[in-house]
Amino acid sequence: AAFAEARATLELAPWTAGTPYHEHRPDSPMRALSFGPNGQGDIVYLVIEDLRRVDLLVVLWFS
Repeated sequence: AAFAEARATLELAPWTAGTPYHEHRPDSPMRALSFGPNGQGDIVYLVIEDLRRVDLLVVLWFS
């Protein structure tokens, strides 16, 4: 359920949902989002603005 909520959030607001993947490049389209009740999931994603697309590059779940 937590992953589904994170995906829905990325569909609506990919730029504000996560944080920049590289701190020194805050406008980079590569972003990171932690999810789950205790933040045990991480998604690294790429925002492709001209195609209105978000590609999930890495999904990790720590239990």
